[in-house]
Amino acid sequence: NSRENSIIFFSELGNTTLYGYRYFASGEDRVLSSWFNWEVTGNIAYHCMLDDALYVVVENNSKRQLVKYSIKLDDSGNFVTQDGNNYAVHLDNTKTVTTAANTYNATTKKTTFAKPEGFESSNQLAVYDTDSGSELGRYALATVNGSNIELDGDWKSQSFELGYLYEMEVKLPKLFLTQAQGDKYRADTRSRLLLHRAKLSLGPIGMFSTTLSRLGKRDYTETIEVVPADQYGANSAVVEPTSEQTIPIYEINKNVVLTIKSKHPAPATLYSLSWEGDYNNKLYTRV
Repeated sequence: NSRENSIIFFSELGNTTLYGYRYFASGEDRVLSSWFNWEVTGNIAYHCMLDDALYVVVENNSKRQLVKYSIKLDDSGNFVTQDGNNYAVHLDNTKTVTTAANTYNATTKKTTFAKPEGFESSNQLAVYDTDSGSELGRYALATVNGSNIELDGDWKSQSFELGYLYEMEVKLPKLFLTQAQGDKYRADTRSRLLLHRAKLSLGPIGMFSTTLSRLGKRDYTETIEVVPADQYGANSAVVEPTSEQTIPIYEINKNVVLTIKSKHPAPATLYSLSWEGDYNNKLYTRV
């Protein structure tokens, strides 16, 4: 529990899932709260909060490791720099690796280097180039082969971040027309609302996907690369500091769920959501 950060964590011994509860208070009123869960890179043996960081002891292959998760962004993380802005690299257990000049095999077209200490999990590894130059923003999946790690393509004589991929998933609540009543807001759940589109206001963003789950219809998933092809500068990480994306819906609000996902090391930041649609109160009068 961290009262300073308004957050509580729970876990079960030997499980890989960490549960969290985040809340925001204004005076004596709790204006917002939500549950979430994280999948860590091993079986949880212990966890605790210290200052602005969560420390978790995870176990893999009878080996234990202390992992730090910063609750607030600090300077000790790994970043990619573009246009003077620093963007966090979204990989777990990140470590900077520099490959030698003889690590690439032109026959197999693979780059091989020794696996660093601390990577015992079976989760998917990936690399992300944060070095300035022609390889900035380059990304690839990594394969563990014994005591080595293999990458497809030529990665020799480069410095990059190695870490575990994880998927960020946000399932948005059902959308209703809300109106202020005094110092509170009331949602009109009895009316008929046909959602035309949702508009996502995004912070630092690279690539993400949206999934529309509609009653009686197939799910529709769209992968969105915020910076269109042929419209970004060379040697850039292809990250936009802000963006607004429109998601077409055309469905009754009670019959649709919108989910946002990202499994790329580039940032995916959601600030807010607004919607457009047709509203009809069915001529109901509330007393």
